[in-house]
Amino acid sequence: MNEGDSHAELSPQSSYIRRIQHQIAEQYGLESSSNGVDPDRKVILFKRVSHRKL
Repeated sequence: MNEGDSHAELSPQSSYIRRIQHQIAEQYGLESSSNGVDPDRKVILFKRVSHRKL
């Protein structure tokens, strides 16, 4: 994901591959969700929103 991007859609994958994509997203500090209906279901990645005190 580039600095200005709010999300990235990955290509449709099997449930096994999507599970791995969710695990990798977690390791990199990203939020993830699955969207769509099989066989076109895909993972969408989001940057985590940090809540900093000012």
